[in-house]
Amino acid sequence: MSLSLVVDVNLPPGWVAHLQAEGHAAVYWPTVGHPAAPDDDILDWARANGHVILTHDLDFGRLLALSRAPGPSVVIVRDGGPSVPRFGAAVADVLRQYEAELRAGALVVLDDAVRRRVRVLPIRPPGGRMAASPATPEAPMNPPPVPDPARHLPPAAAPDPTARPEYEFTPPQNEVIDSLARSLGWVGIPLIVLGVLYAIESGVHFFRAGTDKNWHELVPAGLAVLGAVFFFVLSNWLGKAATAFDRVAHTRGYDISHLMTGLGNLARTFGVLALLVQVYIVVAVILLITSLVMTFTR
Repeated sequence: MSLSLVVDVNLPPGWVAHLQAEGHAAVYWPTVGHPAAPDDDILDWARANGHVILTHDLDFGRLLALSRAPGPSVVIVRDGGPSVPRFGAAVADVLRQYEAELRAGALVVLDDAVRRRVRVLPIRPPGGRMAASPATPEAPMNPPPVPDPARHLPPAAAPDPTARPEYEFTPPQNEVIDSLARSLGWVGIPLIVLGVLYAIESGVHFFRAGTDKNWHELVPAGLAVLGAVFFFVLSNWLGKAATAFDRVAHTRGYDISHLMTGLGNLARTFGVLALLVQVYIVVAVILLITSLVMTFTR
């Protein structure tokens, strides 16, 4: 038997032909509704017309959890590049394996071409009873909530019915944020190299101080150690900031939360950077004065 599906605009239109070739009735959302329509409108249309939604947007899972609605069914392909060549066979397999659940009302999430999770609708709050689909290695009875696990959010209480889906950045905006993430990542690479070079330099000075009994080598050795720590710490924090901004550009459903996480990491990065600069200057001045005193008192 076949299912009726509506393919969300965030997926390539080639999905329609693929689903039709698999024997399903499929339409592309822009052919039946406004391309920029909110997710609620797509849910209402699919519910009224008996269609399963195929999408790349995690917001659908969040809306179903907030509304605790018994439908419509939604299939979410989470991977960053949900193309037909990569996921066509996996989606076709899901539609065959979970046809009964999708007809009754279910949320299916494909984490990749192999792993999938199934929630029978309506989604109950934690502690509430929820029917589950038959257990399979690919579909645990009670999988984690749909929101992106990359954020490592603590377990939430019952969904807030007053909450609203977060703003989703447009592709041009995501390009700017992704460019920032890549720039921060590239900056971290030479900083690591500089940290390694400073660490090697400090080792050389310590070796000379120990073998030649030239204790004046301890001053540049100390400065080199501070330099190594400075660059390693700076690289670490910039890397965390780059990861956070990358999630803004390449995940869906929580753009504002990811953005604030990225800005928080960036603020901490420059906070530590300012502190390290201040400490470095103070210590460098102290070591310089000590070196001058030792030089003129010999």
